[in-house]
Amino acid sequence: MTLSDFRGTPSPMNRMLRLRALAWAQAKRRNTPGVVAWDRDRLLIDQQSFSLADLQSMVKGLCETVRVQLPRDVLLLDLDNADNVRPGTTALPELCMDKLVDQPAELAAGWSFLKHPQNQLERWQDWLLDRVIEEAPLRQRFIRGLDRSEAPARVL
Repeated sequence: MTLSDFRGTPSPMNRMLRLRALAWAQAKRRNTPGVVAWDRDRLLIDQQSFSLADLQSMVKGLCETVRVQLPRDVLLLDLDNADNVRPGTTALPELCMDKLVDQPAELAAGWSFLKHPQNQLERWQDWLLDRVIEEAPLRQRFIRGLDRSEAPARVL
């Protein structure tokens, strides 16, 4: 295997392979102290020690936090006490995760699965921006900020 294509022109892959080879050579030259160890069901990282149950509990807590904060603080949905979208308020556009497709062979700059025509994600592109512009409470919240500070002075 060579580190350039058949014409001798370097490519981005060539650069990554050279950096990987350099890092591998540097890693073999020196010993580093281990920072991760296992002791039965306990994981030891540097000076910290925790069990797998602790790790599982932390991940569950993070998932619950994201489940609540994503719709309220990122998507700016109006939620009731049970964390459901209030009837009569703006709901999320429909999205079926099982039907999303990608085209990994697409090499165009800026391409992503979000632009794939079969995914029909056009209604998501400016959904949040349109809501902030159109809905007065969201506009005020955007100006006021999440920390609820006073609105900045208007610039004329």
